[in-house]
Parts: sequence; C-alpha cells; structure tokens
Amino acid sequence: MAQANKYLQVILKLSAENKELRKIIAQQKETIELQSKRISEMESRITELTANISTPSGMKPVYEKGHVKTHRKKPGQKQNHEGHRRVTPDRIDKEKDCRVEQWRSEVFGARIY
Repeated sequence: MAQANKYLQVILKLSAENKELRKIIAQQKETIELQSKRISEMESRITELTANISTPSGMKPVYEKGHVKTHRKKPGQKQNHEGHRRVTPDRIDKEKDCRVEQWRSEVFGARIY
C-alpha cells in the first residue's frame, strides 16, 4: 500500500508538471504565430522597397517621387568678384523725374491705388 501511495504521488506530480508544460507550449505556439506573421509582413515590405529601388527614376510617376531640396544661389555680388553696372553715358539728352503713380497713369490712363 505504501508503494502504491508513492506511485500515486509521483503520477500526480508528473500530471501537474505536464499541465504546466502544456501551458508553456501553448504560449510558445502563440508567440511563434505572431512572429511568423510579423516576419511575413516585413518580407513583403522588403520586396516592395527593393522593387522600388530597381525601377529607374524616369519610370516612376511624379507623385511617387520624394521632394528634392533645391540649392539656391545667394543674390548679389560674390566676394572678390568685380562688380558690373551700366556705363554712364557721355551725354544726357533728357532727364525726367519718374514716380510709380505717374508711370501708372501714363500707361493705364487712370490712377491706381
């Protein structure tokens, strides 16, 4: 009888461990499924990106291209460069005081405010 109790205790202990191990296996299956979904999503993104890389720029539509930063030249005379301007004439035939309002009235025939 004592030996039967020992076997019974061992069986109960093993069944408890078996339940715990089955829970761990179920959790691991869930994590494996989630990771496999994530891996497949990442692989699809990689294939999309590599497909875009192999396409020449001229073949891509304008709306799919990224914005290009333009380099803008600073206005004015550059340092250590000789300046350029209109040569003053030797003889001035006529001088006229010109204002914007005067010019507009001559061109458009009316005052524009």
